Amino acid sequence: MASHGSALEDELSSQLRARYCSVPREWLKGFVAQHPLSTGDECYQTLLNTDLSRVGLFSLPNNIFPIKARGVLQNCLLVQVVSVLDVGASAYSQLCHLEGTLNINNEVSADETGNVERETIRRGRRCLLLKLSDGRCTIRAIEFEPVDCLAEDIPRGSKLLLRGPLEIRRSIIFLRAGAVEFLGGSSLENSALDGQGSQHQNFDADQLLIRTRELKEALEDQRVKQNGANSLEKEETS
Repeated sequence: MASHGSALEDELSSQLRARYCSVPREWLKGFVAQHPLSTGDECYQTLLNTDLSRVGLFSLPNNIFPIKARGVLQNCLLVQVVSVLDVGASAYSQLCHLEGTLNINNEVSADETGNVERETIRRGRRCLLLKLSDGRCTIRAIEFEPVDCLAEDIPRGSKLLLRGPLEIRRSIIFLRAGAVEFLGGSSLENSALDGQGSQHQNFDADQLLIRTRELKEALEDQRVKQNGANSLEKEETS
Protein backbone atom coordinates (compact mmCIF):
# COMPACT_ATOMS: atom_id res chain seq x y z
CA MET A 1 0.00 0.00 0.00
CA ALA A 2 2.86 2.33 0.86
CA SER A 3 4.55 1.64 -2.48
CA HIS A 4 1.28 2.29 -4.30
CA GLY A 5 0.90 5.61 -2.48
CA SER A 6 4.45 6.61 -3.34
CA ALA A 7 3.96 5.68 -6.99
CA LEU A 8 0.74 7.70 -7.13
CA GLU A 9 2.50 10.68 -5.56
CA ASP A 10 5.18 10.48 -8.23
CA GLU A 11 2.58 10.30 -10.98
CA LEU A 12 0.53 13.20 -9.62
CA SER A 13 3.65 15.28 -9.06
CA SER A 14 4.70 14.71 -12.67
CA GLN A 15 1.27 15.71 -14.00
CA LEU A 16 1.15 18.86 -11.88
CA ARG A 17 4.65 19.89 -12.97
CA ALA A 18 3.49 19.57 -16.58
CA ARG A 19 0.94 22.24 -15.67
CA TYR A 20 3.60 24.42 -14.00
CA CYS A 21 2.39 23.54 -10.49
CA SER A 22 5.27 22.04 -8.51
CA VAL A 23 3.67 21.35 -5.14
CA PRO A 24 5.52 20.15 -2.01
CA ARG A 25 5.67 16.42 -1.38
CA GLU A 26 3.97 16.81 1.99
CA TRP A 27 0.86 18.26 0.38
CA LEU A 28 0.76 15.39 -2.12
CA LYS A 29 1.09 12.84 0.67
CA GLY A 30 -1.87 14.34 2.47
CA PHE A 31 -3.91 14.42 -0.72
CA VAL A 32 -3.14 10.79 -1.62
CA ALA A 33 -3.94 9.67 1.92
CA GLN A 34 -7.43 11.17 1.57
CA HIS A 35 -7.91 10.27 -2.11
CA PRO A 36 -6.00 7.03 -2.81
CA LEU A 37 -7.75 6.47 -6.16
CA SER A 38 -7.59 10.02 -7.47
CA THR A 39 -6.51 11.07 -10.96
CA GLY A 40 -4.23 13.88 -12.06
CA ASP A 41 -7.19 16.04 -13.09
CA GLU A 42 -8.83 15.57 -9.68
CA CYS A 43 -5.61 16.51 -7.92
CA TYR A 44 -5.22 19.58 -10.12
CA GLN A 45 -8.80 20.70 -9.45
CA THR A 46 -8.30 20.23 -5.71
CA LEU A 47 -5.22 22.42 -5.90
CA LEU A 48 -7.17 25.18 -7.66
CA ASN A 49 -9.83 25.01 -4.94
CA THR A 50 -7.31 25.24 -2.09
CA ASP A 51 -5.91 28.35 -0.43
CA LEU A 52 -2.26 28.40 -1.53
CA SER A 53 -1.14 29.25 2.00
CA ARG A 54 -2.22 25.70 2.90
CA VAL A 55 -0.26 24.17 0.03
CA GLY A 56 3.18 25.66 0.64
CA LEU A 57 3.76 26.28 -3.06
CA PHE A 58 5.52 29.64 -2.63
CA SER A 59 6.17 30.36 -6.30
CA LEU A 60 7.28 34.00 -5.99
CA PRO A 61 11.08 34.36 -5.79
CA ASN A 62 12.54 35.80 -2.61
CA ASN A 63 14.76 38.27 -4.44
CA ILE A 64 11.84 40.54 -5.40
CA PHE A 65 11.59 41.58 -1.75
CA PRO A 66 12.49 44.11 -0.48
CA ILE A 67 11.50 46.49 -3.25
CA LYS A 68 13.67 46.30 -6.36
CA ALA A 69 13.87 49.22 -8.75
CA ARG A 70 13.61 46.91 -11.75
CA GLY A 71 13.78 43.23 -12.60
CA VAL A 72 12.27 40.37 -14.59
CA LEU A 73 10.16 37.44 -13.40
CA GLN A 74 11.09 34.31 -15.30
CA ASN A 75 9.32 30.96 -15.72
CA CYS A 76 5.66 30.29 -14.88
CA LEU A 77 4.19 31.26 -11.52
CA LEU A 78 0.96 30.05 -9.90
CA VAL A 79 -0.73 32.75 -7.81
CA GLN A 80 -4.17 33.47 -6.39
CA VAL A 81 -6.20 36.66 -6.54
CA VAL A 82 -6.51 38.61 -3.30
CA SER A 83 -8.18 41.75 -4.68
CA VAL A 84 -8.79 43.64 -7.94
CA LEU A 85 -9.37 47.36 -8.52
CA ASP A 86 -9.84 49.27 -11.77
CA VAL A 87 -7.55 52.26 -11.22
CA GLY A 88 -8.38 53.54 -14.70
CA ALA A 89 -12.01 54.24 -13.81
CA SER A 90 -13.18 57.64 -12.62
CA ALA A 91 -13.54 58.31 -8.91
CA TYR A 92 -17.32 58.44 -9.33
CA SER A 93 -17.48 55.03 -11.03
CA GLN A 94 -15.24 53.43 -8.40
CA LEU A 95 -17.35 54.86 -5.60
CA CYS A 96 -20.55 53.53 -7.19
CA HIS A 97 -18.89 50.14 -7.65
CA LEU A 98 -17.83 49.99 -3.99
CA GLU A 99 -21.31 50.99 -2.82
CA GLY A 100 -23.04 48.62 -5.25
CA THR A 101 -24.91 51.42 -7.04
CA LEU A 102 -23.12 51.38 -10.40
CA ASN A 103 -25.40 51.18 -13.43
CA ILE A 104 -25.43 52.44 -17.00
CA ASN A 105 -27.30 55.65 -16.17
CA ASN A 106 -25.16 56.95 -13.34
CA GLU A 107 -21.95 55.76 -15.02
CA VAL A 108 -22.72 57.77 -18.14
CA SER A 109 -23.69 60.83 -16.12
CA ALA A 110 -20.56 60.73 -13.98
CA ASP A 111 -18.49 63.26 -15.88
CA GLU A 112 -19.45 63.01 -19.55
CA THR A 113 -23.25 63.21 -19.51
CA GLY A 114 -24.93 62.70 -22.85
CA ASN A 115 -21.74 62.13 -24.78
CA VAL A 116 -21.90 58.47 -25.79
CA GLU A 117 -18.80 58.60 -27.96
CA ARG A 118 -16.61 60.02 -25.19
CA GLU A 119 -18.15 57.56 -22.70
CA THR A 120 -17.10 54.67 -24.93
CA ILE A 121 -13.57 56.02 -25.01
CA ARG A 122 -13.53 56.48 -21.23
CA ARG A 123 -14.68 52.91 -20.63
CA GLY A 124 -11.87 51.64 -22.85
CA ARG A 125 -9.23 52.96 -20.45
CA ARG A 126 -9.51 50.09 -18.01
CA CYS A 127 -6.40 49.46 -15.95
CA LEU A 128 -6.67 46.73 -13.33
CA LEU A 129 -4.50 46.72 -10.24
CA LEU A 130 -4.36 43.26 -8.68
CA LYS A 131 -3.09 42.03 -5.37
CA LEU A 132 -1.74 38.51 -5.86
CA SER A 133 -0.41 35.91 -3.43
CA ASP A 134 1.53 32.66 -3.70
CA GLY A 135 0.37 31.70 -0.20
CA ARG A 136 3.36 33.27 1.53
CA CYS A 137 4.03 36.64 -0.12
CA THR A 138 1.65 39.23 -1.51
CA ILE A 139 2.58 41.38 -4.50
CA ARG A 140 0.81 43.90 -6.70
CA ALA A 141 0.39 43.51 -10.45
CA ILE A 142 -0.89 46.08 -12.93
CA GLU A 143 -2.52 45.59 -16.33
CA PHE A 144 0.21 47.14 -18.48
CA GLU A 145 -1.52 45.80 -21.61
CA PRO A 146 -5.19 44.73 -21.91
CA VAL A 147 -5.54 41.17 -20.58
CA ASP A 148 -8.77 39.63 -21.85
CA CYS A 149 -9.03 36.91 -19.20
CA LEU A 150 -9.03 39.44 -16.34
CA ALA A 151 -12.03 41.33 -14.97
CA GLU A 152 -12.74 43.51 -11.97
CA ASP A 153 -15.23 40.96 -10.61
CA ILE A 154 -12.84 37.97 -10.61
CA PRO A 155 -13.70 35.90 -7.50
CA ARG A 156 -11.31 36.22 -4.61
CA GLY A 157 -9.10 33.13 -4.46
CA SER A 158 -9.16 32.42 -8.20
CA LYS A 159 -5.88 31.06 -9.53
CA LEU A 160 -3.79 32.66 -12.27
CA LEU A 161 -0.79 31.33 -14.13
CA LEU A 162 1.73 34.08 -14.93
CA ARG A 163 4.00 33.24 -17.86
CA GLY A 164 7.39 34.94 -17.78
CA PRO A 165 9.36 36.83 -18.67
CA LEU A 166 7.41 39.64 -17.01
CA GLU A 167 8.87 43.00 -16.10
CA ILE A 168 8.73 44.03 -12.46
CA ARG A 169 9.32 47.54 -11.14
CA ARG A 170 9.40 48.37 -7.44
CA SER A 171 7.72 45.03 -6.67
CA ILE A 172 4.86 45.64 -9.11
CA ILE A 173 4.44 43.07 -11.89
CA PHE A 174 3.57 44.50 -15.31
CA LEU A 175 1.02 42.15 -16.87
CA ARG A 176 1.01 41.76 -20.65
CA ALA A 177 -1.45 40.26 -23.10
CA GLY A 178 -0.84 36.54 -23.50
CA ALA A 179 1.20 36.30 -20.30
CA VAL A 180 -1.73 35.59 -17.95
CA GLU A 181 -3.90 32.47 -17.91
CA PHE A 182 -7.05 32.34 -15.79
CA LEU A 183 -7.28 28.88 -14.20
CA GLY A 184 -10.39 29.35 -12.07
CA GLY A 185 -10.68 27.85 -8.61
CA SER A 186 -12.65 28.56 -5.48
CA SER A 187 -13.20 31.77 -3.56
CA LEU A 188 -11.12 32.25 -0.42
CA GLU A 189 -14.23 33.26 1.52
CA ASN A 190 -15.55 29.73 1.03
CA SER A 191 -12.50 28.08 2.55
CA ALA A 192 -11.27 27.85 6.13
CA LEU A 193 -8.72 30.64 6.12
CA ASP A 194 -5.59 30.38 8.18
CA GLY A 195 -3.69 33.30 9.70
CA GLN A 196 -2.33 34.70 6.46
CA GLY A 197 -5.65 34.52 4.67
CA SER A 198 -7.40 36.25 7.56
CA GLN A 199 -4.79 39.00 7.53
CA HIS A 200 -5.44 39.54 3.83
CA GLN A 201 -9.17 39.70 4.46
CA ASN A 202 -8.84 42.23 7.31
CA PHE A 203 -6.35 44.28 5.33
CA ASP A 204 -8.71 44.42 2.34
CA ALA A 205 -11.61 45.49 4.56
CA ASP A 206 -9.55 48.35 6.00
CA GLN A 207 -8.33 49.33 2.55
CA LEU A 208 -11.90 49.29 1.26
CA LEU A 209 -13.00 51.77 3.92
CA ILE A 210 -10.02 54.02 3.22
CA ARG A 211 -10.60 53.82 -0.52
CA THR A 212 -14.29 54.63 -0.14
CA ARG A 213 -13.46 57.72 1.93
CA GLU A 214 -10.84 58.84 -0.61
CA LEU A 215 -13.26 58.38 -3.49
CA LYS A 216 -15.97 60.38 -1.74
CA GLU A 217 -13.50 63.21 -1.16
CA ALA A 218 -12.36 63.04 -4.79
CA LEU A 219 -15.96 63.08 -5.98
CA GLU A 220 -16.72 66.12 -3.84
CA ASP A 221 -13.66 67.88 -5.29
CA GLN A 222 -14.90 67.08 -8.78
CA ARG A 223 -18.31 68.54 -8.00
CA VAL A 224 -16.80 71.72 -6.53
CA LYS A 225 -14.59 72.19 -9.59
CA GLN A 226 -17.48 71.52 -11.95
CA ASN A 227 -19.74 73.97 -10.12
CA GLY A 228 -16.98 76.57 -10.28
CA ALA A 229 -16.50 75.99 -14.00
CA ASN A 230 -20.24 76.24 -14.62
CA SER A 231 -20.47 79.49 -12.66
CA LEU A 232 -17.55 80.97 -14.59
CA GLU A 233 -19.12 79.94 -17.89
CA LYS A 234 -22.41 81.61 -16.94
CA GLU A 235 -20.61 84.83 -16.01
CA GLU A 236 -18.76 84.88 -19.34
CA THR A 237 -21.93 84.32 -21.36
CA SER A 238 -24.03 86.85 -19.43
